[in-house]
Amino acid sequence: ELLTRLGILDGVGENHFAPEQKATRAEMAAILVRLGQLPAGEPGRQSFVDSGPEDTWAWAEIEALTQAGITDGTGDYCFSPGRLLTRAETAAFLTRMLRYKLDLSQDGLIYPTDVEESYWAWAEILRAVNGVTRPLPVEQGPFRPKSRQDTRKYM
Repeated sequence: ELLTRLGILDGVGENHFAPEQKATRAEMAAILVRLGQLPAGEPGRQSFVDSGPEDTWAWAEIEALTQAGITDGTGDYCFSPGRLLTRAETAAFLTRMLRYKLDLSQDGLIYPTDVEESYWAWAEILRAVNGVTRPLPVEQGPFRPKSRQDTRKYM
């Protein structure tokens, strides 16, 4: 309720929240921009071929995240706004947004066993499970997406 009142998290229309609906990358972009009160993206600038005003409702939020250095897209000059968000992407967005740093030399770090060091979001996942948030008991176990409701637990 508080996030809705603050204009950070909206429902899906007509007094519905859809807690089991999966979240998209565009929805996460909008939430992060509102949460961080980031300035709007530069008018007329479009960093991704699939994220202009004619492509997605969240084009300005996506551009704001890009200009803030929080995202560089999914490759091939795309952001993939309609694609479902993964837990790895959630970790990357949040740790970049919060500018959280992690000292890898500290004792007691959690290393999820299902994430290889070569994985694109390895560092972000380590930061997420070791400091930014501890939403679910990890116990060095899997880091799996489930629903939009799970994504909210990271907020």
